Amino acid sequence: MSRTLFLLLLISSTCYAQVYKWVDENGNVHFSDMPREGSTAIAVEAQKPMTVEAESRAEEINQRIKSTNDWLSEKRKKEERLRSKEQQRIDKKNQNDQKRCQSLKDKISQNEFHWGLIKTQGYKQSQRDAYSVRKEKYQSEFSRHCR
Repeated sequence: MSRTLFLLLLISSTCYAQVYKWVDENGNVHFSDMPREGSTAIAVEAQKPMTVEAESRAEEINQRIKSTNDWLSEKRKKEERLRSKEQQRIDKKNQNDQKRCQSLKDKISQNEFHWGLIKTQGYKQSQRDAYSVRKEKYQSEFSRHCR
């Protein structure tokens, strides 16, 4: 029993297949382990098994890949933080712009209300001029800063 097992192991470690190459009528190249008419045998070298040196080289390469991935991850996080800060700045500016616009709307409304009161009591030309100047100023600022 042990002789048979040893013999099988010995035979299987020395076995290899012959490879044949041929070109068909369309010019396509084919490879097979079975010979055909017009085929030629080609030598195939078995790949050497990985050695300890190759394993340590692979480990070094994997470490470099990990290091690069870590660097890229940190870079992405930094870019995301910068985008987040920029978005916060834009949001704050938009909020301030909205507050400014609302303030200008309120000033325009107050100016109109004040003018309405003055008109009912009788007004002087200087009051009308002051109203017109304020109205023009508020509307100009509103059109410049508000959409």
